[in-house]
Parts: sequence; structure tokens; C-alpha cells
Amino acid sequence: MKSKISLSVLMFMLGTNLYADNNESFSGNLRLGYQYGKDDIGSGNEMAVGGYLHYESKDFNGISGGVRLSTTYGDKGGDGGYFIHGVSTNVALLSQAYIKAKNESSELKVGRQALETPFANSDDIGMIQNHFGGATFTNHSLKDTTLTAGFIRSMAIGCGDAQDRFEKLDDGVYMAGVNYEGVENLTFQAWHYDKLEDMRASYMDGVYSGELGNLGYVAGVQYSHQQFDNDSNNIYGTLLALNHKSSGVGIMTAFNKTDGIGADNLYGGGPFFTNAEHTTLADGGDKASAYKVGVNLDTQSIGIDNVTLSVEKLWVNKKDEGTISNFGIIGEYSYNDNLAFRAYYSDIKDDVDGDKQNLRVFADYSF
Repeated sequence: MKSKISLSVLMFMLGTNLYADNNESFSGNLRLGYQYGKDDIGSGNEMAVGGYLHYESKDFNGISGGVRLSTTYGDKGGDGGYFIHGVSTNVALLSQAYIKAKNESSELKVGRQALETPFANSDDIGMIQNHFGGATFTNHSLKDTTLTAGFIRSMAIGCGDAQDRFEKLDDGVYMAGVNYEGVENLTFQAWHYDKLEDMRASYMDGVYSGELGNLGYVAGVQYSHQQFDNDSNNIYGTLLALNHKSSGVGIMTAFNKTDGIGADNLYGGGPFFTNAEHTTLADGGDKASAYKVGVNLDTQSIGIDNVTLSVEKLWVNKKDEGTISNFGIIGEYSYNDNLAFRAYYSDIKDDVDGDKQNLRVFADYSF
């Protein structure tokens, strides 16, 4: 039954924009995914097709509503590596359903929605993104400043066991944040998350970008403090990236360090500068450190438009249990404003948990 439902939804998504009128807004995405995974257990291939359809009603005196249906249909050809869409092969999820109230400076959204904050975000590395149930309030009254407050009551994990449903987060998570862009070339953000007595986490970073002739640069620092019951940590990070504009060649290096218990990405992919697609600072446990270097090429300099190629290497040093290394190759190509492709290959070597290989390829058509 789930297979028939998912396929019907996909056909509906492809034809929906034919029926949209001027009083409502439709948008959508069709995603094709392929994955190869290999680890000590075995290896396997997996293919999937899915996407979403999003509808938002016309604004009426500042009030509007929206819904999004996300779906994926696929198979699991083996038990190796990571799966594109978790345990359930066929999913139809009402991923967004909200009411929104908006004026010139503020917006209140209540219901299922997407979030992009440091410790609660989409983590878009599979067929369906993370989504959240709750309420968010944003305000832009202060110049160059965005204030955010929110409450997360539930979460649907896009690449995990709970992909096909929203699960409650006990008593919920309160969050508040500020983004400031009042200094030229500098962005600053600070956030706090509170799950009553179970968890408290704060995060801040500052990123400065500029140019020196033909050379562009980005420098950043970050800090986080996390507390779980009576255990806590302090997490530090630095980032430096250089880009030679005429050649399209860029290099980057990043560092993170955990002082105390292991870092936690919480409700998403995590904000740490060193994070890679499948390996993050959190995998290192207590008092871990991580180093990352990368080289990227914007091929426009050699006459090929809309292609970016990157190579990266991440080392996560555990306190007592060896090292994790992650070698990655990333390719991205935008055919036009609607059609894009991306691929990621990772070769992971772990002194404790064994070696893994993973290849993911996605094609996205947006309308």
C-alpha cells in the first residue's frame, strides 16, 4: 500500500503546477538518489525517487498557511554503509503544516516547519530533510539584526528511524538566537537551547570575509558550551579559507577541539567547522580534536560553467581510542535554475569501528 501511495504522490507532484492559480503558491522538488555503501558487514546499492510538494495560501490580513508533503520510494539492496532514507523504504510524510502571521518586522509560525539554526537544522544529506514541530518567532525591528525565539515539540529525522513520523522531544526544547550583520563583511550569531533539566547548549560564531586584490578570504571562530545533566564541555573552532578568483582555486583549513565530554550535533548535522558529510567532531567522543583541509575548483575559470569540484580530508583524534580519517570528493553541477546534480564520495577509516565507503548521487528538479 505504501508503494502505491508514494508513486501516486509523485505523479501528482509532477502535474500540480498545471492547476495552480494566481491566488495560491505551489512549489516542489523531484529528487532521484543513488547510493553505494560498504563496511565490515557487507556492501550494497540503493536507489530511490522522491521529493516534496509545497503549498502556501494567499496572505489574508497578514495570516497565511502552508503544507508540504514529502515522499520517497526506494529499495535497500544491501546492508553496507549508510542508507539514503533510513529504515523505511517507502515514506509519505506531512512534513510541514503551519499557520503564519506576519507584519513588516515580525513573523510567527506555528506547526510543522523547516528550521536552519546551528543545533536544529535540515541536515539535507538524504532523500528527506529533517523537519520540526513547534513555534518560531522572528523579528527584524533592530537594524541589521534578526532576533529568533522558538519552541521545538517534535522532530522527524530525514535520515533515520523516525523519517516517516514526528516523534516528541519529551518536554520540548526552547531556543533563542540573534544574528547581527551591522559591521561590513562580518556576520555574528549567538544561540541558546534549553531542554529543561536534561540539556543546555549555547553557540556563537563570527565570520569575516574580504578581498586582497585577486584573493578572497574568509576567517571564522566559533565557541559552544553543552551541558547534559552534570556533564559538560567547551568546544572551540577556527576556520580559514582562501580563494584565488582568476583561477577559481580555493583552499581551506579548519580546527575544532572538545574540552570535556563529547560534542553533540543535537537536532541536525551540527555547526562545527570541521564537519564532513558522514563524520563530525561528535564521533570522536570525550576531549576529541578534529582537523580538516580542503581544495576546491570553480571550473568557470577553465570555460566550464556551473561546476564545482572539491577534495577534503578530515582527521578526528579520539582521546584514548585512535583516529578517524575521512577522505571526501564532492562534485556539484547546476544545469539551470531548476535542475542540479551533486555527488559525494567518502572513504572513512576508523581504528575502532572499522572502515566504510559511501557514494551518494542526487539529481534535483525544482519547480
